[in-house]
Amino acid sequence: AEPPDWVSVAKEAQALLSRSKDIRVAILLTRALTRIEDIAGLDAGLTMIHALLERYWDHVHPQLDAEDGDATVRLNALAALSDPEGLLRDVRAMFLVRSGPVKIPVREILAALGKLPASGKAPTQQQLEGMLAAAAKDGFVPVEAARSALDAGNRLFKLLIDRVGSDRAPNMRPLLDVLTAIAQLCDNAVPRIVLVEIPAGGIGAAKELAGMTNVQVSNGEIQGGGVHSGLITGGEIRSRDDALRMLDRVCEFMERTEPAHPAPLLIRRAQRLLTKNFVEIIQELAPESMKAIQQLAGLEKK
Repeated sequence: AEPPDWVSVAKEAQALLSRSKDIRVAILLTRALTRIEDIAGLDAGLTMIHALLERYWDHVHPQLDAEDGDATVRLNALAALSDPEGLLRDVRAMFLVRSGPVKIPVREILAALGKLPASGKAPTQQQLEGMLAAAAKDGFVPVEAARSALDAGNRLFKLLIDRVGSDRAPNMRPLLDVLTAIAQLCDNAVPRIVLVEIPAGGIGAAKELAGMTNVQVSNGEIQGGGVHSGLITGGEIRSRDDALRMLDRVCEFMERTEPAHPAPLLIRRAQRLLTKNFVEIIQELAPESMKAIQQLAGLEKK
């Protein structure tokens, strides 16, 4: 059987969600986004589902039982989050790195960590971490999206447990195990950085702190690796990474307050374009124009 046209599926699902808040449609959209946008799409989808349930628990479809508020039908729909033939298969088919010279499928990550059978030529965990670190320097690794997707999955699981109890909540462990493996590999290869604003006159104390911990002081900031959190203070953008993180915050706000709005999808696509050169951008946005551009630039293959 031919695979679905995931772009068309995403468009139809977005149109439906603009008219009705339905978890089944949201999960279908999440599957489509995962197939189209890899980890960034999965992150957007899980964040959207969490926002729908958090804000509209009493009204979202499938609705609670009118007599006793039972959530069985809704929970059955949410079980699709770890369906091995549904979203879980989509996630395992993702690429953590798809652009640039290095391609890293999620299946290779899971095989290296012993979570899936390995093929004879599968890279080791150490090799994958080296490949990730090299790709990250060129901006090809969606590290923040990988970490954010795990956070979104954990928040969604916690919300369901809080609402219906751990004995009734859908088992999201298979999905979370995959996201944990991806995030852990990213953390090993690309340590997190935390920026902490220091008041005037506090540099001395900050340098003393830097002498005791894995941090550095520069221009009134402490910078450290291996810290499992991140912060932009004061709203000032000092680098491209700051700009990307600020766009992440815009997306999170939109996904939290207007979960059916398509703006976060466009913003996240713009984030990915920031790491590409001109030719790569044209290949993604207007591949049919590449031949004409190559001719004009004298790059056409002989």
